[in-house]
Amino acid sequence: RLHKPEWQDIVVIAFIAAYVAFTAFNALSNPFIGGADSASYAVTARNIAQGKGFSTSTIGYYFYPYENVTHLEDTWPFLQPLFMGLSFLVLGISATAAKLPNILFLALILMATYFFASKFKNKTTGLLATFFLALNPLLFTQSIIPMADVNFALFNFVSIAYFYWMFSKGKNA
Repeated sequence: RLHKPEWQDIVVIAFIAAYVAFTAFNALSNPFIGGADSASYAVTARNIAQGKGFSTSTIGYYFYPYENVTHLEDTWPFLQPLFMGLSFLVLGISATAAKLPNILFLALILMATYFFASKFKNKTTGLLATFFLALNPLLFTQSIIPMADVNFALFNFVSIAYFYWMFSKGKNA
């Protein structure tokens, strides 16, 4: 059922849009992919986008491409390269496309925080929780590099929040 948005809804939507735009500007103005971990994700994502599956053509942490060397990516979980690979398919292979999934996850974690805090307490609490989460410098820095930390935090938060919601509301949830 739809309801008329309250002032907190409008403020949080505007805040999330401005915060995500600021983060995207910072992420996309730097063409650097990141460190060794980000490069490993990017190589695997590139191979996914090129139809080679979850493989890599690098050896260890020496990211010189060896065309004759391919092996299954066994260092990192597959979720981040999968999202980056989808981004590469849509936008082309670039550092910009590699960073966009985390910016999407940043928006989702801020929206999930507002949603659950609003359901558990009230909309003002949801607004404050969203503001305080956005003030966390680690969330900002992890959102502008292609690492799995933001999507991991999102999925953990949503899982824990639903778990709490189901046990606090019982069968009426």
